This record gives sequence, structure tokens and C-alpha cells, in this order.
Amino acid sequence: MALVTNTAELIAQFKARHEAVMAAANAKLLALRQRMQQQAQATKALFSRAPTRPAIQPPADHPWPWQHPNNTSVAVVRGPDSQCWVRVMHRSGTQMLAPWPAFDGWDETFPPSIGQPDQQLQAYAVPNIVAALQWLRQRGYEAPQVSRWPEVRKLLPDPV
Repeated sequence: MALVTNTAELIAQFKARHEAVMAAANAKLLALRQRMQQQAQATKALFSRAPTRPAIQPPADHPWPWQHPNNTSVAVVRGPDSQCWVRVMHRSGTQMLAPWPAFDGWDETFPPSIGQPDQQLQAYAVPNIVAALQWLRQRGYEAPQVSRWPEVRKLLPDPV
């Protein structure tokens, strides 16, 4: 009936309802965006305060303070005269061979093609660990036994 008697009034009612619905939807959208922004800020604040997981540290009695904090496996290579070498990864990623127990002249054991002695670390820097282990095997050393320090320590003679 309103269509017949007053078309302009009917169109105005439809327009008013549409604008009211759109205003409510926009208000809801604005509220959702604000809530998402607040949650994002809260999450960011939470993670910025979250403690970082510390790197795994070798046991306190570990003899190599320079050992890589995450690559903590070591390998023991035992010789026929009970002399041992221990493969340890340096924090720089370099493979090292340390004598166990340390002995006079340890730094003259390997030829330069195998590695370079580091007097400060008391170990050889070995660029090719496979070649170094093969060199030791050719001289009567056993195959390496790989584990973590507490287990490997049980395989080693007591240092003098």
C-alpha cells in the first residue's frame, strides 16, 4: 500500500534501514579490528618478554670449554699403546682432536696435511676428520666410539 500512496517515503525507509545495517556492520568491523590489533600487541609484548632458551652447555667438568654448545658429541679413538685422541667440535664448527691424556710432543703427532696444533686449546684443528681418523686407523688405533662426554669419559684412562 505504501508503494502506491508514497513511493518516496518507502524508498527513504529502505535507505534508512540499509544505512543502519551498514553502520552497525562498520561498527562491528571497527571493533574487531581494534581487538585484533590489541591482541597482536599483547602477543608481541609477551614474546618480547619471553625468555630465550639458553644454549645447551657442556657439563661443568667438561675439559673443553671451547666445545660447541649444541654439538656436544665426542668420539674416542684408542691407540695400541693406550694413548687416546678425542674428537671434539669447536664452537666455530672446526673438528678438533685432543690428546687424552695430554703428553709431551702431542703437537708433533700429526703431519701438517692432517691438521694444525693449537697450543692454547691443546688440540689439533682438523679440516678433514675422516682423513685424520683414517690416518690414526693406519697406525693401529681403533674405530672411534661416539657418545656424550659422561659416557665417553668412562672409556678413557684417568689423566696423569
